[in-house]
Amino acid sequence: MNGKKLDNSIGLIIFILGLLVFGGVSLEAAITVKVTGQIANSPSLIFDGKMVPDKTSWDSDTCVSWEIASVQFLFDLGAVLDIKDIVVQLDTNDGYYIDYSEDGKNFKNLLRKSSEDGDIREGMNTFSTISGTPKYIDKMDFKPVKARYIMVYADPKDGDGCYSIAEFKYITEATIKENK
Repeated sequence: MNGKKLDNSIGLIIFILGLLVFGGVSLEAAITVKVTGQIANSPSLIFDGKMVPDKTSWDSDTCVSWEIASVQFLFDLGAVLDIKDIVVQLDTNDGYYIDYSEDGKNFKNLLRKSSEDGDIREGMNTFSTISGTPKYIDKMDFKPVKARYIMVYADPKDGDGCYSIAEFKYITEATIKENK
């Protein structure tokens, strides 16, 4: 892997995610990311708001990459939110799970992305659960859930073992109202 290797199995990385709007009241929101395992590049890239072009190399400096399937990302959104949809950029030829929890202990599967999903076969690809968008994947769609914690991890039985995430966006009712 190129880029700086980081071992974040002990610490938390905290960074500010711009401004979120909750029911018309603006609040500064900090998303905490806990990474278990060794990764290349800073996990702050996952929430920097910069979508990478599709087909970007999985180990680009604009992506967070890893080669050990046991790596996990735990996102603490700071409050329980009604998650309606997600948009995520992942290495297209691998499988991934995205789980959710209200309490950080009891997780349920939100969706699974397989190595066969998407419209390209190598590099980074954008996947959306927003119906009607160009990158919408019907089988990944889900009913809205309440979640404070989101966990992303690779499926070790699906793909080439070179994993990557570039961006993760979640859509709430407040996001929908803000964009009208």
